[in-house]
Amino acid sequence: MDCMIPKISRGSNPVGLVKYLFGRGRHNEHANQHLVACSADLLDSFNFDGKPNASYERIGERFDRRYRVRERKDDPYPRDRRGRHNPDKDHGRDRVWHCSLSIKAGQGILTDDQWNGIVHDYLKRMDILPDGDMSVSYTH
Repeated sequence: MDCMIPKISRGSNPVGLVKYLFGRGRHNEHANQHLVACSADLLDSFNFDGKPNASYERIGERFDRRYRVRERKDDPYPRDRRGRHNPDKDHGRDRVWHCSLSIKAGQGILTDDQWNGIVHDYLKRMDILPDGDMSVSYTH
């Protein structure tokens, strides 16, 4: 899909992100949202229809697993928004990376398989998939 529109935001609250993604949205814009792709360790948090079957808190904890490993290694300082080392040593600030992908109006409705392919392609182009890890979730 050549007309993909990414919007990247950062935050420090993985549980809040999960609540936002699977809730009504800020302006009730979310409808029929469900998971299309995720890492293997998140799969059991969702049912076959891609709806959460674990609490938002539990899913948020799993999203945050890599940060928690860094924290245990005494390195809780993720890079800042520009990809630079965190000179201010802000503990866990902006550790949640969220990318919304959309298509231009008039391009039709995409299937879950098409969105899954788009997510994989985007992450591959961004060089975000280390060793084939599908560390991503997608809801719509």
